[in-house]
Amino acid sequence: MKKINKRLLGTALLSLLCCNLWSATFKVDGICYLTNNDGTCSVTSGGEYTGDIEIPSQVTYNGKQYQVSSIGDNSFFSSWGLTSISLPSSIKEIGNYAFSYSSDLKNISLPTTIASIGEYAFAGCSGLTSIILPSSITEIKGDTFYGCSGLKEIVIPNSVQKIDHEAFSDCSSLESVSFNSSLDQIGDYAFARCSSLARVDIPNSVSLIDAYAFTEDSALREVTGGDNVTVLGACAFSDCKNLESIKLGNSLTSIMSYAFENCSALKSIEFPTSLKTIGAGAFSHCSGLTSLNVGISVSSIGAQSFQYCSGLTKVVLPQSLTSIGGWAFIGCENLKSIVSNNPIPPEAPQEADRLFSDVVYDEATLSVPNGSTQNYKEAIGWNYFKNIQEGSTGIEALKNSDFRAIITKGYLNFVGAQGFPLRIYSIDGKIEYSTNDYDGEPVKLHSGVYLAIINDKAIKVNIK
Repeated sequence: MKKINKRLLGTALLSLLCCNLWSATFKVDGICYLTNNDGTCSVTSGGEYTGDIEIPSQVTYNGKQYQVSSIGDNSFFSSWGLTSISLPSSIKEIGNYAFSYSSDLKNISLPTTIASIGEYAFAGCSGLTSIILPSSITEIKGDTFYGCSGLKEIVIPNSVQKIDHEAFSDCSSLESVSFNSSLDQIGDYAFARCSSLARVDIPNSVSLIDAYAFTEDSALREVTGGDNVTVLGACAFSDCKNLESIKLGNSLTSIMSYAFENCSALKSIEFPTSLKTIGAGAFSHCSGLTSLNVGISVSSIGAQSFQYCSGLTKVVLPQSLTSIGGWAFIGCENLKSIVSNNPIPPEAPQEADRLFSDVVYDEATLSVPNGSTQNYKEAIGWNYFKNIQEGSTGIEALKNSDFRAIITKGYLNFVGAQGFPLRIYSIDGKIEYSTNDYDGEPVKLHSGVYLAIINDKAIKVNIK
């Protein structure tokens, strides 16, 4: 459980005692206000609030009328008896810690005029089960809803472009998040430890999923979308132990360190052709993986990237791979087949020269391109293999007796391929169609040349 930052809390409490020297504080109907230099006033701290409260749009003090323009920092901080609050349309801003740790707060009405909601504004409001965010905000700031353990669903307005760090972390009852089509960034720890969240649909507008964004979401089973995500941050989905399926978009270039560590239910992963680097420990302890075909453009695999993936039996490494980190496949003791398609062995570090477990070096078969056996026998990390054979690329040519391709008016169908993994690539390497369980339905494609891979067997298809 996250601890409150003592310095931040000290600042919050200190501000309860301080105010602008040119401002005046006053109380109307039990609510404390602070005058602003622009002639408006803000709700401020100092009152004792219980039950249901309605903030007026205007108040009168010393014969002068003031418009209520904001809820100031710490205004309702730890107001444990506060159960409901209604805000007027004159409110433009909610300050930092405004309602934080008001654990009895169950209902709040936010007007569409609000342009900014501060950090920790509703943190620790464990009684809050739902809230409608105004369409006028562009960012959900750090820790805004941290620890709102009763919150069950949230709809991100179309105006929001960034969800900042820990915005919804530790919302343990959160079951549904509806993202918008304008969202660009999901910050670090944004949805960490949301233990009831089972599915996430990332909009295609998102370019960055930052570090630990969905870490320890123990109920998460499926992640879809995100076709324009370019970087997947460190530990982004780490310890999501029930995650079974994730689709990586065609814009992804980097999977950072430990992004999927301990995702033990993950059964398969399809790497897009855009992917260049896989960080250290990215898929370590993913014991549900049984086979691995690393993307055709990957040039670097980090240290311990796939360590202790105990279910792995086959690994295919692309010709593009030039470097591989130490202990990349340590603990994958059921590996029987490793295919490396680069005639020049991917370089391993001298100080960590073991890439695989001893039992794999002794019993598994390393398949390499023709004429490259000696290269591998002399290369660090590869020279321990006892069984090296030449000629295999990891993708066999389709025989007519295996599957039959039928092309009808731009529709492509494979007879006999039902139940097999199927990927169809355009001539420039873009994935046009992908499934782990082909259902036999025809696939609509435009005119052109395609490469279809069915269960690690390939065929070239020309659609006219």
